[in-house]
Amino acid sequence: MSPRALGAIGVAATVWLLLRPTRLGDGTLKRNPPPAD
Repeated sequence: MSPRALGAIGVAATVWLLLRPTRLGDGTLKRNPPPAD
């Protein structure tokens, strides 16, 4: 596979992993936002 294809897959996997827990815990995240530094 080409480096560009591997990069696109890596980005897609990263975004999916980041968004998946956000979707599952959307209500919790909105009620308890992380403290701002």
